[in-house]
Amino acid sequence: MQEFFKKTRDLISSIKKFEERIRELALYLKENLDFFEVVSKTKLDDLRVCGIDGGMVKRSFHGVDLILLRSVGIIFDFKDGKLTKVEYFPSPLPSPTPQIILDPLSELDFELEANIRRQTSEIDTALNCLKIFKPDILLLDGSIIPHYTFQPSKDSFVFESYERMISKFNEFFGEALKSKTLIAGVIKDSRGKRFCDLAANFLSEKLDVSLKTLLERIKDSHILSYILRPGEKTIAFDYSSDPSSNPTLKNFSVKNKIRSFYMRSGEFDRPIRVDFLEKREGDDKRIASIILSLIPDPELGIPSVLIEADQIARLRNEEIDVLHTELFSRLATFGLLKKRRDLRPF
Repeated sequence: MQEFFKKTRDLISSIKKFEERIRELALYLKENLDFFEVVSKTKLDDLRVCGIDGGMVKRSFHGVDLILLRSVGIIFDFKDGKLTKVEYFPSPLPSPTPQIILDPLSELDFELEANIRRQTSEIDTALNCLKIFKPDILLLDGSIIPHYTFQPSKDSFVFESYERMISKFNEFFGEALKSKTLIAGVIKDSRGKRFCDLAANFLSEKLDVSLKTLLERIKDSHILSYILRPGEKTIAFDYSSDPSSNPTLKNFSVKNKIRSFYMRSGEFDRPIRVDFLEKREGDDKRIASIILSLIPDPELGIPSVLIEADQIARLRNEEIDVLHTELFSRLATFGLLKKRRDLRPF
C-alpha cells in the first residue's frame, strides 16, 4: 500500500503542475484574445421553449439484441417571467419503444446501430414538436447534428439505418429553416477542441512553443473553465473549418449554417457548448440570453426544460430486464439466452 500512496502523491503533483500551466495559458488567452462577451438575461415573457431528450437501454443476448427507446418533448410557456403552462409530447410519461435486432452484429455495429436509432427517434420527436407547438426556441440535449456515430460502409447492415437518420435530420433542418424557431443543442460534457484550434491559429506567431503545445493538447471546456466568468460566452464560430469535407456535415444542405459557442451558464459549473443553426445574424446572442434565463441552479448550468426532459426520458437497466423476462417466458429459445459473461456466479 505504501507504493500505491506514493504513486497517488506523484499523480497529485503532476495534476497540480498541469493545472497551473493551464491557468497561466488561460490568463494569456484572456488578455490577448477578443473572443469573449457578456450575456444578458432575457425576460421570459410570451415565450415558448421546447426541450428534447431521449433515453436508451440496450442489451445483447445469445442470438438477438434488444433496445428500449424513449424520446420526449417538453414545452414550457412563460408569461411575465413565470412558467404558466407545461405540455408533454407524446405524453407525460410515454412508454418506451422496444426494438429487436435479429441479424448478427458485432459489438461495434450494435453500439452504432443503437445510437443511430436513438438519435433518429429524438430528431423525429424534435420535428413533431417543431410542427405542432411552434416554439420560440427548441433545445436538444446534445448537438443538433448526429454524434457518437460515423458513416458506415454501404455494404454494412447499419448503412440503411444511417441513411434514414440523415434523411430525418435533413427533414428537420428543412422545417427549421421555414420556421421562426431558434434551434440549438446543449452539450453538457464537450470533448471538442475547435476553440483551442482557433485560438492557436490566431496567436500562432505570439505563443511560445510550450504554451502552443499545451493549447494543442487540452479540451475547449477545460481551458474555458478558467477563462469564462459566470454569464460570459465565447464568440460564435463555425462548427467545422471545412464543412464540405466534414464526414457528418457534408450530408446536410445547412452545413455552412451550423455554428457553435461556449458559455458559462452556471455560477459554480463548467462551461457548456452550444451548437446552433444560424438563420439570422445574432442568433447566438439570442440563444445564449434565453439559456441563461432558464438556469434554475447555479451549480448545474443546464436549462430547466432539458432537466425536465431528461427526467422523463431516462430509462433504467431494469426496464430491459422486464422486457427480456416477458419475451423469454413466452419464447424460451436459445437466441434469448443471456451471454455467459452475464451469468457468472462470481
